[in-house]
Amino acid sequence: MIKSDFLQRKTGIYQYRALIVTALTISALILTGICLYLKIEILFPELYLIPISLTALWFPKKGFYFAALLSILLIFISAIVSEDAYIISITIIKSIIYIGISAMIATISLAIREDSVKYSHLFESSGAATAITDNSMNIIHCNWDFSKLTGYSLKELRRISWNDLLDDESVRIINKLIKENDDDEENISSGFTEFTSGKGIELKLNAAKSKKYYVIAKARYISELNIILISFIDITDKKRTEKILKRSKNRFQKLFQQSTDAIIIHSAQGKIYDANKQALMLFNAGYDEIKNTNFADLITFEEKIIPERIMADMTLKGYYNTEITIKRENAPRLVADLRSSLVDPDTKVIQTILRDITSRKKNEEALNVASKKLSILASITRHDIINQIMVALANLEFAKEDCKERNIEKYLNNTEKAVQIIQKQIEFSRDYQDMGCKPPKWQDLGEIIKNCTRTVSLNPGVKINSEINGVHIFADPMLEKIFANLIGNSIMHAEGLSEISLSLTADEDSYIILYRDNGPGIPEDKKELIFKAGYGSNQGYGLYLIREILSITGIEIRETGTFGEGVIFELKVPLEDIRFDTNH
Repeated sequence: MIKSDFLQRKTGIYQYRALIVTALTISALILTGICLYLKIEILFPELYLIPISLTALWFPKKGFYFAALLSILLIFISAIVSEDAYIISITIIKSIIYIGISAMIATISLAIREDSVKYSHLFESSGAATAITDNSMNIIHCNWDFSKLTGYSLKELRRISWNDLLDDESVRIINKLIKENDDDEENISSGFTEFTSGKGIELKLNAAKSKKYYVIAKARYISELNIILISFIDITDKKRTEKILKRSKNRFQKLFQQSTDAIIIHSAQGKIYDANKQALMLFNAGYDEIKNTNFADLITFEEKIIPERIMADMTLKGYYNTEITIKRENAPRLVADLRSSLVDPDTKVIQTILRDITSRKKNEEALNVASKKLSILASITRHDIINQIMVALANLEFAKEDCKERNIEKYLNNTEKAVQIIQKQIEFSRDYQDMGCKPPKWQDLGEIIKNCTRTVSLNPGVKINSEINGVHIFADPMLEKIFANLIGNSIMHAEGLSEISLSLTADEDSYIILYRDNGPGIPEDKKELIFKAGYGSNQGYGLYLIREILSITGIEIRETGTFGEGVIFELKVPLEDIRFDTNH
């Protein structure tokens, strides 16, 4: 068993080395004098071998010079005391030998010291908490990292039982691996097989101040020194992170499986990695069956979908959304709302959420049928009312021609005006009878503006400039009538009008469609009034209905122009309701 002063070179006999060398040298000189006095002339040079060797060992850089000085002194004493040439020559030869021995010992000592410093630096700066124990697991030395990890100084560690540093389970593992037999090196060495091979073993460390750490422990038994080298790598933060990730994974898995929507994780090529229970129910298939099916084979798109466009949408907006038809084995087809998002841009892993909207679509179809029937009924009723109004207006005109009294004629004129207002209102309602009846859809905004430019009668000298191209907007089908109405208002009310312009800009959370004209504009106190029902000429229903139609899909409209410089209508469109062609 090794001593507990291993590697502690500044304790014990080592700290008195200079005193020991001095004492031995003086003793050798005294004995030399005694030997010479007693005429023992052959033996006394060997007395200097011990201090010369120890000086070379302990002071390797000075040992050679000390040996040379001592040898010269020895030769000088021999020459003075003895007149025998043979004794003097023997002394000279031995002195040279001693100097050579000193040089060898000094060289070996320096090499050992350099190796010691090298390995000491490696030991201290290894990055792992490392300790040296005897084969009874008593700590005899450790580096700074080990002391920092445990919270104990080396002096405290020497007094602490190894079992106090580990929890009960870790102690049980250690006792199982290490054979507590100081005399049987083979057992000790075999006990560390699991330590020294692979990734080590995981232990729980009880540090000072009740702190606990998870560590990976590795150990190696060095039979030449009869010591055990143990290193700890702190994995506490890693363990905490793993616990957090595990909890997050469990939460995700719970949400994934308990979601009321079908969720499928798949690659860009359609290879399915995972599917939740709702997805299995939706597709009427087992887990293994659905994993062995390509995602594209499970669904049918209503329109031809270009993969590049899907990836472009997911990259730009973060998701792709559309409606699909689901094919099911031995079950009716379903209509579902599909929303795909890119989970990992590098691996192109996609998460697709499917929501069954079959019932909703059936209800929408039923509402559309009912709306069409009501629209037909309203159209017939409106046609009959207009016919009766025309009869009433004709009779009023005849009555005015036959009427001789001015008062009665005045009443007839008022009645005629009222009937004409009713006629205009009914004709106006005909234009907007389909508002909200048809579902919103994606429309080419540039084409809508071009159509309005072709269909609206422009006054001479008026031009329309549009910077909008390759832009699609999700809005009510009556969007074209909205822009036609805005252009018509400019033509009708903007005196001196010569230019109308349309453009698109991006805001933080929306896109802004800007409609401008260079007419007189809207006074500040009337910017909100123009959107009220019944305001202005023609009963003011135009801008009121425009705002109502736009609000169906969350589009906001306001007037922000400066009076005297022309109108500016800002149409604020949600980000997700605008998309661009890939070449724009």
